[in-house]
Amino acid sequence: MRERTSLYQLLKTTRGWVAVAYTERGILALTLPVETPERAFEALQGKFAFPLARGQGYEKLARDLDCYFREEAVSFDYPLDLTAATPFQQKVWAVLRGIPHGATQGYQEVARTIGMPRAARAVGQAVGANPIPLLIPCHRVVASDGSLGGFAWGLTWKRRLLQVEGVTPTSKT
Repeated sequence: MRERTSLYQLLKTTRGWVAVAYTERGILALTLPVETPERAFEALQGKFAFPLARGQGYEKLARDLDCYFREEAVSFDYPLDLTAATPFQQKVWAVLRGIPHGATQGYQEVARTIGMPRAARAVGQAVGANPIPLLIPCHRVVASDGSLGGFAWGLTWKRRLLQVEGVTPTSKT
């Protein structure tokens, strides 16, 4: 397997620093905003077993993130590099990308959409493995009773992202 060139960029947003990793194919990973560029890089670097080189070119993503956090609907239509994902994860993530801003779906509903109605738990694992939050909007997947379910960045972030989109999750979690 040839070694791929993976780059990263640190982006300053109005909510804090975000790190994005990418290849020539597209975005590999994205962090949610943190207080310092060092913390953003550390959060990103922990996701990879290979080195990342500094790059540039994703300044528009920082502007789009600022619009998103101002509660404006944004089309995060960026190319993604999902070559490290399993085919099952790719199917699940494709469904997540189709969940509109301000809407949610249950894990079971996602499982039915991919034609595997008994795979809600596996869907949950694929959702939790998503390395590109917001661009693959995993925060829009909730439990069947409307409660939050889980979120790799923590339930405080999930609640905050849903509120940015005008969704009020139930108080069961």
